[in-house]
Amino acid sequence: MKVIFEKTKDFFVKFKKTTSLGESLIYSLIILTLTSGLKIINPKATFWLSYGDGTSEIAWEFFRRQPVLQFPLGLNPLYGLEISSTIAFDGQIPLMSLILHPFDALLPGRFQYFGIFVLLTFALNFLFAKKIFNNLKFNHYQSVICAILLATSPVILNRFIENTHYSLTSNWIIFAAINLSMLKYLSFKKWVVLYIFTILIHLYFLPFVILIHFLTIVILTLKSRKLVIKNYFTLFAIFICSVFTLLLTGYFFGGISGKDVGFGLFRSTLLSLVDPSGWSRIIPDLSEPDGAYEGFAYVGLPTVLLMILTLILSKNKSQSLQANFFTPLWFSSILLFAFSLSNKVAVGKFELFSFSMPDSLSLLTNTFRSSGRFAWLLVFIIFITLTLKVKSKMSDSNFSAVITVILAFTFLDYYPQLQSNRSTKFDQLNESNLVDPAWQSISECYRNIRVYPPTVGVENYYNFVNIAYQQNLGINTGRFGRVNQSTILGAYDQMHKEFNTGEYRNDSFYIFTNAEFVLPEIVNYQKNLAIHTLNDESSYGEMNGYTFIAPNLKNCQLGELLKAKSVRFGSPATQKYQGEPIKFGKSENSSKYILIGFSALEDWGVWSVDEYSKITFNTSNIGDFSRINIQARDLASPPNEFNVSVNNQSIGKCNFSTEFSLCSLNYNFNDLKTNIVSIEFKPSIIRSPKGLGISDDTRNLGFGLTGIYLS
Repeated sequence: MKVIFEKTKDFFVKFKKTTSLGESLIYSLIILTLTSGLKIINPKATFWLSYGDGTSEIAWEFFRRQPVLQFPLGLNPLYGLEISSTIAFDGQIPLMSLILHPFDALLPGRFQYFGIFVLLTFALNFLFAKKIFNNLKFNHYQSVICAILLATSPVILNRFIENTHYSLTSNWIIFAAINLSMLKYLSFKKWVVLYIFTILIHLYFLPFVILIHFLTIVILTLKSRKLVIKNYFTLFAIFICSVFTLLLTGYFFGGISGKDVGFGLFRSTLLSLVDPSGWSRIIPDLSEPDGAYEGFAYVGLPTVLLMILTLILSKNKSQSLQANFFTPLWFSSILLFAFSLSNKVAVGKFELFSFSMPDSLSLLTNTFRSSGRFAWLLVFIIFITLTLKVKSKMSDSNFSAVITVILAFTFLDYYPQLQSNRSTKFDQLNESNLVDPAWQSISECYRNIRVYPPTVGVENYYNFVNIAYQQNLGINTGRFGRVNQSTILGAYDQMHKEFNTGEYRNDSFYIFTNAEFVLPEIVNYQKNLAIHTLNDESSYGEMNGYTFIAPNLKNCQLGELLKAKSVRFGSPATQKYQGEPIKFGKSENSSKYILIGFSALEDWGVWSVDEYSKITFNTSNIGDFSRINIQARDLASPPNEFNVSVNNQSIGKCNFSTEFSLCSLNYNFNDLKTNIVSIEFKPSIIRSPKGLGISDDTRNLGFGLTGIYLS
């Protein structure tokens, strides 16, 4: 009889678990149907991932081509080339990428896992939310309804519907930490698994888990000092495992810099909890400062209604309310909410006060610069507490009826927002503007595509990245959460050197585009310089409005489409300098040279400015010349002295009078190993007309150049 009882008990336990999984999947399917349609689950459907953070889906396609066994495991060098990082920073979901990577050969050619991930995430959000209410002794029906209300929180769905932060929908991680804290579980096994999953999904969930775990340990050990050594040893072991996971994933690879704008901008305000920002038909939107969209923390209509009910029922006698397990959760949520406000505390758009953050906290504020996200835990804890409080003041049947009505009103209130992007964002098709067939022939001659500016998220980057992916090429741009700023500056220096010398990486096809924070004038200057210094084996041309440089294309046996698109090989004949005298001025021919560090051309010539000035020539037939003659004038007395270099080799110094005078320096042009000549000037004194009392001109001027000739 005892055996029969045990088997019956096991059956119902398994049945209950199966039922919960089924409910979770049904919930997820319903939410996806309402918000996006089930089409996004199709692994071949990439159309909805063609903008925002969704474009990082293609980073996974580059990662698939990497060896399974490498260190770190998440290394992804062809996506970004010299500015590349790892799956930890290029927008992938490391958990999914690492699981699927060994099975690459079995997957379709283009396989997006984001839809499947969201399906599983919404199911897990419901499952762990339901566990919270089960642990609070709600009956099955009540647990299901309250789980739906919690899992459908606007702070979760906002990341999916309005933003493209798909990994940030995984709030089941927070729910799991809440459950472990409520149940007073401090075992190594459960917590270490949660830490590892958190690291492999999104690092922004890690402070939630760490703080809840740590404060749970602190508060429990205050009551039982015997547990102190054991629990802190467990915490240390979890720390070691977490660091190892971070290391393997690639979080410590490449000197990634967290320094960036954001902290103090991407924040919550004291009104964020009651600002629906489009998520209510009833409650009006409130004004908010720029960047506060990251601090979206609307508690939702269910919480508002439960708050009203709590006030109405305040005089009712409560049933036994055991809520001491909420202490670490409340402390955690309040501390995280305080951090979400950043160092600029505001009420809506009105800033109450601000303060400077100590340098000792820079790692925290730089790494988690979108601090507004840390308001989420408070949103969840308020709802859970209110449901428990209202339940304690009502009969089971009345409470079940009330939360059913709240659920109905909630979906009516949220419905427009749930549907807001279903037929737009989630139906969006990406139509590439790179339609010239020659784009598809780059791989016939090159192994990499390099765009200028060499930085992240350049104009039209997604279409360029797709071109590279389709031809199995590396590319030096993409979408990244973090980059090494020093590496990007190095990439700029390298390309500028190539444009100055005409000495390119022959395995790379160069494209000029634009980028935020880079002036178009700078791009045009570098483009003109690159064309000006081109050698006769290399070509330049244009495809779909984008100028390209094709190094050594003449020697490629294939590439006929690229050759047909080339305007010419080598720089134009009009740009070749053969040693003839050059006059500088508005009315003079300026096609023979490229200037940097000079003012705009004036009628008489041009002023050198600041600490460094350079003139670049693409030369021919100047091997017989042995002297450079520079005609210029100084700004003022006492005279300045200018160090003159040719191709980074110092050849002497020049002094000019305040009237136009001549400086002649010896240099044997026959020693040149390149046809590109750069004459550089560096003044010993930096001064401006305003500083000298000459005029109101604040520019730092060196010498006024009117002509150069060789002899």
